[in-house]
Amino acid sequence: IPTIAAMAGHAVGGGLALGLCCDIVLMGEESSYGCSFMNMGFTPGMGTTKLLQVAVGDFIAAEMMFGGQFFRGRHFKGRSGINYILPREKVVPKAMKLAQRIAEKPRASLELLKRNLSLGKRQAFEQSRTDESFMHEISFSFEETKALIEAHYHEAGD
Repeated sequence: IPTIAAMAGHAVGGGLALGLCCDIVLMGEESSYGCSFMNMGFTPGMGTTKLLQVAVGDFIAAEMMFGGQFFRGRHFKGRSGINYILPREKVVPKAMKLAQRIAEKPRASLELLKRNLSLGKRQAFEQSRTDESFMHEISFSFEETKALIEAHYHEAGD
């Protein structure tokens, strides 16, 4: 069955990746979206490398991941594959309208189409998760990464 991500609020790291796993994605213009993995010295995980490239393009994805950069939803207007970028209060109502329209279609045909449309994305996602796991093994072994993580959580605990 098709899935819809109504990301009206902020989405960071794994939360952003989870939303980008969906078939249809809506974002809030005012909300912030980003990947902070590198801010703590380690590489992205959860399929983020491929999901983000597909959603926002190679260059914006690179900026977000290399720099730990966050962008407001409005930044992606006209620059990405995100379906809808709307004022925050309009995200959920629009998602509900889309869901209703899809729900009216024959379920068996939706399932067939979903299987076909998602095949390439699923294969790329699985490969990126494998690659990211390898990168994690390496990046989490770096002393600099350990120090950044310790500093981050020490600050958060203060």
